[in-house]
Amino acid sequence: MPAMRVYFSRIEQIMLVGLLLAIIGGMCMLSYATGRKQREQANLPFIEQAAPAAAATPAPAPAATTPPAEEIVVHVTGAVKRPGVYRFAEGARIDDAVLQAGGARADSYPDALNLAARLEDGAHITVPTKTEWQRLSAQPAPPPLVSTAPSNPAQAPLVTKNVTPSYPNASTPAPNASTPGPAGKVRLNTATAQQLETLPGIGPVTAQLILDYRQQHGAFTDLAQLLDIKGIGPKSFEKIEPHLTL
Repeated sequence: MPAMRVYFSRIEQIMLVGLLLAIIGGMCMLSYATGRKQREQANLPFIEQAAPAAAATPAPAPAATTPPAEEIVVHVTGAVKRPGVYRFAEGARIDDAVLQAGGARADSYPDALNLAARLEDGAHITVPTKTEWQRLSAQPAPPPLVSTAPSNPAQAPLVTKNVTPSYPNASTPAPNASTPGPAGKVRLNTATAQQLETLPGIGPVTAQLILDYRQQHGAFTDLAQLLDIKGIGPKSFEKIEPHLTL
C-alpha cells in the first residue's frame, strides 16, 4: 500500500495562500459593508428629525416696493423751440415743461406765466411772444396761457389752472395799430406794413424787413435800432425819425 503524501508542492502552497487571502479579504469587505449599513440606519432618525425643522423655517417676506409716480401729460406750444406733448412725473413745474420743450425762444415773454406753478395732467401751456403779450395785456380779459380743455368742448369753456398771467402795467393798455401816435406819428412797435410805407423812403421790402425784425427781436426800445435793418442807413434814418414814435 503506497504511503500518503503529507506535504504540498510549492505551487500548491502558493495557491493555498492566495485562497486564504481571498477568503480573508471577502470577509473584511462583508464586515465593512455590514457596519456601514448599520451606521446609516443609526443616523437616519437624526436626518428625518432635521428635515421638518428646515421646512418649518418661514420664507423671507418680499421687500416693499415703492409705487410708481403718477405720469402727467401736457401740451406745450407758443414761443418755444420744440413745441409738442411731453410727459412728466407728478410734482413737475411749468418751468420744467418749458425747458423740456427746448426752452423759450429769444422773442418769447415767459414772465407772462407763473413758471413755479405745478403742472396738471392734460394742461395746454402757451408761451407768448413779446408782441403777443402786448396785445394780450391790452385786452380787458386776456385768454388763459395755461388751460385744460374738457373732453367735450361744448360742455365747458377753458379753465385756467393754478396760473395767473402777469401783465405789468395792465391798467395802461398797450398801444396797438389802430391807435395813432402823437401828432400823427407812426407807432414803430405796432404799425402795419401799409403804415410803415407812408414813411419817407420806405417801400414794401423795407417795411417787411422792419416787421421781420420786430417779430424776431421783440418790441423796439429805441428808434436807433432801425439802423440794424438792411436798407436803412444814417441818411434814411434822419428822414423817417421825425415821423416815428415807439
